[in-house]
Amino acid sequence: MSKKRSGPCLHVRKKTLVERSAMVAWPSERDSCGRSLALMWFLSNMQMAVATLSAVTSDFRGGVVQAWQKETYVA
Repeated sequence: MSKKRSGPCLHVRKKTLVERSAMVAWPSERDSCGRSLALMWFLSNMQMAVATLSAVTSDFRGGVVQAWQKETYVA
């Protein structure tokens, strides 16, 4: 008889294709749910980078518009 593995995520949901490919890609760095820790780290860093970039670009755009308005009103 084969023992069933008991884990926190057992029978909760089927694994998605991304998670399965991540398991194949980094089999040594898996957490208890079988997801790749490296992939999770990469995705969270990408989200933070995108958020930071959008904030910086919106600040830059606001500054350019303000400077342009000042010059227009002065002239």
